[in-house]
This record gives sequence, C-alpha cells and structure tokens, in this order.
Amino acid sequence: MILVGVLLAYFDVATGMVIFSIIQFAANGWRAVLWWRFVLWRIFFVYVSGAAISFAIMRYVAIVPSKAAVYLGLGAMPFVIETIAQGSAAEHRMARGAVHHRRADDRHSVADRRRRAVPGYLFFRRAHSTARRPSPPRR
Repeated sequence: MILVGVLLAYFDVATGMVIFSIIQFAANGWRAVLWWRFVLWRIFFVYVSGAAISFAIMRYVAIVPSKAAVYLGLGAMPFVIETIAQGSAAEHRMARGAVHHRRADDRHSVADRRRRAVPGYLFFRRAHSTARRPSPPRR
C-alpha cells in the first residue's frame, strides 16, 4: 500500500492504479511461474472466476476516487483491519495460548501455522519432507 501512496504522489489516481496493477501482476505472475507445480488448480479457478465477476462489476461501476479519498482509505486501512480482526478465531486461539503451547501430537510448528494464515498459501500444495525431524534432547 506504500507503493500506491508513492505512485499517487507522481501520477493521477487512474494512472497510478494502472501502474500499481501492472507491477502487482508482474510480481505475482512471476511467483506463480516459479511455484506452478504446487498450485491447487481447483482453488485457483474458483478464485479466478470470482475475480472475473468482481472485475465485471467494477468495470460497470467505474468509480475513480479523488487523491484525497485514496489517501484517506490507505490511512484508514490498518485501523479497519485491526477492527475486523478483533474477535476473530485466530485472535481467540492466540489468547488461549494454542499457538504458543503445542500439544505433543501436534505436527505443525508455529511458523507453519503463521505461514498457512497467509492467503497466498491457499494456492499451494504442501510438500511432504522425507527427512526425519531431530529428536528432542534427553535429560
């Protein structure tokens, strides 16, 4: 979102959003090229169909906000996200300590849980390692 703010300092809103979209498309497209073997295609096609519907609706509406409205939206975004996240299931689990205190039969590390929370990882298959995990030190 910082990139949007920087682009809007140099361009008007429509041009800045187009340049931002091109940059994001190139960055995410390159990541898709690198990880294409791990893409879950069923989820990908559901996502693309939803994105196409959203694009059609936004193309029909075609609202171009002022720079001030975009800057206000960018500034308000962290507060809106924090408000939405309060009371969510992830925060509830963290408050209970489920993320920090693992059970003995839990296979996933805290890093795995955090990584799985990122939406981009919805599109990737989990690669199973054949390497053994090191055993805990004996006392």
